[in-house]
Amino acid sequence: MYERLIFKNRNFIKTVCRPYAPFYSSLYFDGFKNPSNWEPYVGKPYAIRDLLIIDGHWCFTEAHIKNFADELGCLLIGDSRKFAQLKQVTLQQEEYLLASADDSIEEFVSAFEQYIPSIGIYFILDTFLENQITSKFLEVCDKNEAQLLIEDISLPLEDNIHIQEKLDVLSMSDEDFLVKYAWRQSRFGNIQHYEPAEVHQLRQDTLDDNFYEAYLHQKECTKNSIEKAKHKLGKNAFWVDLLQFFVYYRTHRTDVVNLAIHRFASQLETLAHTKNLKYEQALFCTYGELREQVPSLDVLRQRREAHSCIGIDGKLVVSTSKEHSQLVNLLHPSLKEYQQLSGSVAFPGNVIGTVRIIKEMKDISCITESDILVAAMTTPNMLAGIIKCKGIVTDEGGITCHASILAREMKKVCVIGTKYATRWLQNGERVQINGQTGKVTKLASQ
Repeated sequence: MYERLIFKNRNFIKTVCRPYAPFYSSLYFDGFKNPSNWEPYVGKPYAIRDLLIIDGHWCFTEAHIKNFADELGCLLIGDSRKFAQLKQVTLQQEEYLLASADDSIEEFVSAFEQYIPSIGIYFILDTFLENQITSKFLEVCDKNEAQLLIEDISLPLEDNIHIQEKLDVLSMSDEDFLVKYAWRQSRFGNIQHYEPAEVHQLRQDTLDDNFYEAYLHQKECTKNSIEKAKHKLGKNAFWVDLLQFFVYYRTHRTDVVNLAIHRFASQLETLAHTKNLKYEQALFCTYGELREQVPSLDVLRQRREAHSCIGIDGKLVVSTSKEHSQLVNLLHPSLKEYQQLSGSVAFPGNVIGTVRIIKEMKDISCITESDILVAAMTTPNMLAGIIKCKGIVTDEGGITCHASILAREMKKVCVIGTKYATRWLQNGERVQINGQTGKVTKLASQ
């Protein structure tokens, strides 16, 4: 479920919330707009030359979200070799990016931009793949069996990092764990580190949740469902592998970027010092500005308070002015008339709980067993709260998103893609999540 807005006669669709500062937003945009970066992935030149990032919300053109997605989806399901090529290039560029973080700044920037098409690809085919595979299932089984199969094979058999993290916290010493996952709390260029107390809490939560037993059971179920699905799809059995990789990689690509950024932080800090800036100030410069003329400290302060990145016709502007305010108003319409919100069901059930909106990491520690975790999106460093909460509601997401995967793994009632939950709801309100219809309803105070 996506939200549309019109800006400069272009149709944009609000997608994910990723509050990167302008330094990394500029690298993303440069990576998106360069046709040569896309060709190894999709077999032809392609470019995204129009992009809005409003208060951290990424808005792509309808042409990318709809037209390009349908074209790419048809290409991939029509020829297993195209999927094999996409997967191979993606993994090669991932390896290049992670290796480049210790090279020169120019080498890292080049690798980062070459990896960016993976950011624009692995979130746009949720609906397409689900519909194509479900339609094939319905040719050979009833609706209920088809729905159960698509839900089962939408859990990745390959362990994402958040799963490996929980396996490792059970088997590794604190010292080794802290070395391996030093980067794990760092998001969007903000460098943070695991604290020993957080490791102890994660270990205890993982034990309390009987994670390992559930993990082994889920693995077996997913393997069986994959075999069954491939049998039913016959000559199109590779569609299951395609869906599995997209489900796995949608979360993994974000982890790859955050790990690369964490590794590169010391180089960016060194570059900042050559410009008489702090690391945090350098984040609010574009890469081009750091190479040429750095904005004034007053401009950087304004950007830290609020900004939009406006990419039109291949040119990026960082705005804190009237245009930024105009975009915020377009993005956030009035919600007074809403009596309830609707989204997509990620895991069924019916729960009532107390709203706890997660906007900052410190909010996670406030989650209790009676709370409904509400967020624009879930991220791996929300894991402790996700384990503890009663249910999950998000603004964004599809069947391959982080919240969907964790909700199914943990059997948490979850509704995704509501668009406005973080603005419509308030902390302390009582809500009901209907995991059959996807409705989220406010209840009268007790």
